[in-house]
Amino acid sequence: MAGFHGRFRDILWTSLMIAALATVSGCASSAVESPHAMPAPQAASVTVFVLSNGFHSQLVLPSVALSGPLTAFREEFPTARWLAFGWGERSFFMAPHPGIGTALRAMFPAASALLVTGLTHAPTPGAGEQALPLRVSRVGLQGISAYLWSYVKASTQGVPLRLADGPQPDSTFYASTGTYDLFHTCNTWTAAALHAGGLPIRSGGVITAGQLTRRVAQLDPQT
Repeated sequence: MAGFHGRFRDILWTSLMIAALATVSGCASSAVESPHAMPAPQAASVTVFVLSNGFHSQLVLPSVALSGPLTAFREEFPTARWLAFGWGERSFFMAPHPGIGTALRAMFPAASALLVTGLTHAPTPGAGEQALPLRVSRVGLQGISAYLWSYVKASTQGVPLRLADGPQPDSTFYASTGTYDLFHTCNTWTAAALHAGGLPIRSGGVITAGQLTRRVAQLDPQT
């Protein structure tokens, strides 16, 4: 996925400010874990990927492994073999060319959006990007699916509510129930999703992409 979300270059300013504030305040560890946390997987059987471009992270799951209401996205992306789920502050996330002002506003509690991208093959990182594989049990995938769905605003028929087309050819922004803020970033969200899948990683203290990928890199890919 070479160059995914190139517009996140400007978030460098926000990342630096967040890291500085987190160090001073010591509040980064106050993140609350998902209520969908599952036991550690016993029989790993499915590969998932954490994508990072150094600022923003996404979680990529095989479409066939989705469970529960999250399977609605199979109908949204019928030709996709993999689905990338990314979360962020709505105004910044959806802006074609976000500036520093938009990034600064994203530091305060605000509405969020979910970006889902359909892929025909496993993610291939471009320059400056990472695609970190992890093995998750089928039970763990149920936990991740439940966590992701808890952030989806859907109709009474269970159809995810679309906001707009995404930046990639097969991508869409959806309304999210979650609130983005200084200490609950896209990277906090991704870490919490992994925790919900039974992986030994916690979201407390995860604000930047670097903090997330360091924790992920410490895990055994075959966990």
